[in-house]
This record gives sequence, C-alpha cells and structure tokens, in this order.
Amino acid sequence: MGTKLIGQQVWYYYLVCLVYKLPIITLLVIVVAVFCYIINRKQYKFISNEVYLLLPAAIFLVTMSLGNHMYLGVRNIILILPLLFIFCGTLVKYIASSYAYLLVILLTITQVIHSANFFPHFLPYTNWLVTNKSNAYLIFADSNLYYQERNFILQKYLKANPNVQYEPITYTKGKVLVSIENYDDWWYDGKLKWLINLHLTPVNNLDSQYLLFDVP
Repeated sequence: MGTKLIGQQVWYYYLVCLVYKLPIITLLVIVVAVFCYIINRKQYKFISNEVYLLLPAAIFLVTMSLGNHMYLGVRNIILILPLLFIFCGTLVKYIASSYAYLLVILLTITQVIHSANFFPHFLPYTNWLVTNKSNAYLIFADSNLYYQERNFILQKYLKANPNVQYEPITYTKGKVLVSIENYDDWWYDGKLKWLINLHLTPVNNLDSQYLLFDVP
C-alpha cells in the first residue's frame, strides 16, 4: 500500500486486500449481483431473506476495518465470502433465461487458466490488477504474499542458480535474492539496509515472495 503500517488504523486495508486478492471475475460477479438486485429489488424480500447474508458480512467487514490494528491479510475476513457467494445466487435466474451462461462458461475457463499459473501454491495469488508480480510487495508485503512456507522452493532455486546470492548482509554486486519479509524489514533488524538504500527495482521475482535484484 506504499507505506509500512505498524499499529496504525487504516480503514481501507481489507478493501484493498479484496480488490487485489480476489479474482477479477469474482469481483465482477459480486458487483453485477448487487446491481441486478438493486434494479430488481421489488422482486425480493430483503428483510426476510438477503439481510441475513449481507448484514453479517457488512458488520464483520466494518468491524475488522475500523477496530483492528493487526493487518494479517485477506485470510482475516475470508469468512464473509460464502455469504457473498450465496447472495450472488440471485443471478442464476438471469443467467438461466438468456445466453449469459455462455459468458459464464467463458469467464470460468479464463479464470481457471489464470489460477493455474499459481498452482500448486496459491498463497501469493494476486489478480490481473497486479500486472507486474515483482511489484506485488508494494501493495501488501505481508501474509497476503508470504508466510515463510516456501523455503524448499527457495533452496531449489538457489541450487539451480549458483550465481545468485541470498540476502548478503554487506554490499554485493550481481544477482541478489531477498525475501519480502527482510526487504521490507519486518523485524527492524536492518540486515538489508544496504540494499534498501540503493532503491533498486526488482528485475524478477520468485512466487512474488522473493525479489531478485541486479546490483550494479
């Protein structure tokens, strides 16, 4: 999100998480469902039905956004998604009564192909709005991307690329690979201060969790 947040209240944090972590098609379906519901609201009994889906989701999201100072990723609010998905079921009758189901099939296939690029490791998933995955850490360098769970992939990469240095603590020329955890200095130990002060742009990434720099 462009700045480090420690103990600060940022009301829009979870909205940002949803915008960048949920598939674009999922966001589109939710928006269309809300739009169709509003313009056809006379056909529904909101107080008797949909209120039990949307009100708990809204209360939980607002509570987490305004009353929580620990920003631990989209996983903290993921429980609102089943409620929203059930609400999106209001679209079924519109899809079934038109050729919209063909669009649904096309969008589903598109999303499956996009998600397959992250298989089998979906934790650092970000949608199409993050066009350069090497810059995903600029949006949220937290457990939305990194949970120290890919050490075996790191070791495999370093073994296959012996010219790459991993997190040297002093100035080092050439290819340098660092975790977003230490590059963002989560623990304030300053071990990569020399690299941070160079203000370099990553030339590549490893699962959006490790950044590769070409140090001049």
